Amino acid sequence: MHNEQELTELRKQAVRNITAAHGSKDYVIANANALFALDLTMYSTNYTLNSALYNAITVSCLDKSISLHPDQYKALKLLEKNDGLILSAPTSFGKTYVVFEYIARFQPKTVFLVVPTLALIDEYKRKLIRKYHKFFENYKIFTGINSESDYNKYEYKMFIVTHDRVLEEASFDTIDEIDLLVIDEVYKLDRKSTDDRKLILNFAYYYLVKKSKKHILLAPFISSVDNIDQLEKHPLFFQSEFSPVVNDVIERPIYVDTIEARFVETNRILNKLSPDVRTLVYFANAADIPKYIESYNNNGFQSNDITEQTAAFVDWLSEEIHPKWYVVEAMKKGFLVHCGDLQLGIRNMQLDIFEEDNEPYKTMLCTSTLLEGVNTSTENIIITKPSRGYGRNFSNEFEAFDFFNLVGRSGRLFKTNLGTAYYIKAPTDPSFSFDNAIKSIEFEITSDSKDVRIQKSECDDDDYLDLLKKLQCDNEEYKAVVGYTSFQKVKDLYNTYNYHKEALFFAIKDILENPTAKSRASAIYVLLEIFNLKKDSKYNPYLNYKAGIINLILNRSRLSIRRMVDLTLQNIGTYKRTTNQVISDVMKIKNAYVEYDFSKFINIVLFFMKQQGVTTEYTDYLIEHIQNSVSYIYYKNEPLKRVLKESGIYEKDIDIVAGYVKDCGEDVNMIRAKLKETYEQYKSQVSFLTRYSINRM
Repeated sequence: MHNEQELTELRKQAVRNITAAHGSKDYVIANANALFALDLTMYSTNYTLNSALYNAITVSCLDKSISLHPDQYKALKLLEKNDGLILSAPTSFGKTYVVFEYIARFQPKTVFLVVPTLALIDEYKRKLIRKYHKFFENYKIFTGINSESDYNKYEYKMFIVTHDRVLEEASFDTIDEIDLLVIDEVYKLDRKSTDDRKLILNFAYYYLVKKSKKHILLAPFISSVDNIDQLEKHPLFFQSEFSPVVNDVIERPIYVDTIEARFVETNRILNKLSPDVRTLVYFANAADIPKYIESYNNNGFQSNDITEQTAAFVDWLSEEIHPKWYVVEAMKKGFLVHCGDLQLGIRNMQLDIFEEDNEPYKTMLCTSTLLEGVNTSTENIIITKPSRGYGRNFSNEFEAFDFFNLVGRSGRLFKTNLGTAYYIKAPTDPSFSFDNAIKSIEFEITSDSKDVRIQKSECDDDDYLDLLKKLQCDNEEYKAVVGYTSFQKVKDLYNTYNYHKEALFFAIKDILENPTAKSRASAIYVLLEIFNLKKDSKYNPYLNYKAGIINLILNRSRLSIRRMVDLTLQNIGTYKRTTNQVISDVMKIKNAYVEYDFSKFINIVLFFMKQQGVTTEYTDYLIEHIQNSVSYIYYKNEPLKRVLKESGIYEKDIDIVAGYVKDCGEDVNMIRAKLKETYEQYKSQVSFLTRYSINRM
């Protein structure tokens, strides 16, 4: 008998042998018994009697040409027999497939799929609506929750949402009962996570699991969950190390830790790889990607092979965003780009081009968005630096967990059975062991942290009670406004608000008295000083620059990215930024910051002002000209338009498209069908990106 570690090594060797034989059918047939004994049933198929019998029993409901591998089948049976399951398995295991298989087989009436990013919502949605449509066509599919909607009138309904959307306005209360709850990337529940959203995710789990008959939590590389017995419902923990593909790590040493040395080695690796194989190049910092593009070309790229559609996409990006944008330059040089700054529709098309065999683009430059579970088919990944990023929300160094999560992005069953990760390692960079990637986690919800006790209305700490006293509110009033922001951040925000509030009042008063001479940006600047959590009245050129961009974003005429960039460059003042830096800043602030942190902090500051009895003239100005503008620009009170925006529809086209689906409610299936039906009526009125996004829905 072999132990699990020995079995893992034997499987790896078997997959390497299959790869070396170029997938030779003769080789697989000759070794089918051994492959079946190693549970590599996807390779042994029907080449032995035992394998044929097994695959007949475990054939997938979703796809009759596929059978579940033994650990997938075990996970499916455990989910069937238990109220709760935590499934920990490698990236290539097929965890999401198990979930979809369960839904297809047992048809639970109300399903909640909670994922960390909009990109994963898009991936789930496309599989459910396009790839496996016939199994889910009876479901109403929603990518948001509207507290005013009556979802209980639908017998079969499925919600694919981010965790913050679950808690928005306590919208989960609109659902009476959940038959199946799924939370993906559940390692983010860990109390030691550096992700600021962990409290939101923990309470999304906390409230939804109360309503759920059955739940499954998905994660890679988790050995156990501490204090699992303290959860209200006790899920069974199932850990598998089974992977049908192999991920090799090759260290590429450099002898000086500079960005130039890392770029040189990256280019050297790319030049030695076949131009026909797909490669991801991971950068720790998005700002490094334009620097790399400026200095290097993709030497294996054949520009004459670009499809007509992709050529049109490059032209559209140049016109709509900017001809000097680094993504445009990257595509001209043979690189694709995937990072969080990009609008969802642009990211989607970059991924689609990467996956398309007929395209010459085989290299994608990316950031930590690849850690969020976005699935791609790639033979290789180059890790240029073992770091996740910079700033308050990130640890500068990868843990082994993060490293092997990235490594697992290489290799895909039946596409690339053997994936290779090239790790560019400077003398001061750590070495990573897979044993250290397997870790125990503890959900924040089971801890005795102050934030958890506040949310459970059990906190009697002096500093918390002191803040409630200063705000003249009780615990429920506080939670209703603050939501799931950490207490320490709220406390710091309150202190910096008090430090800067006179400057804020003066700025608002000055605007009200001189509306033609003074800009809203002056009030936004002071708000950013407050949000910066520093008691410093010294002029900050970066915050002034950022305030100008936010002011343009909140223009209700919905300025294009190109227009905002041009105006920012014209009025940049003493703050020095290149054109590419300005474009990236505009897109990052627009696509991430304003809708989330900025909007959240505005609400909290307004609460402080109201509790202190500040004149309504000042609060009304912030509500009308900033808070309401955020709601308008991001469709916070228009659920249908939010669905369209989060489907990749280009912003300037949303009002046009919405007119054709206004009677569809929020059901993505119905919206998709109506958009397809009426496409010829509006296609000439909308942009390239909108046409593409609708055709891929």
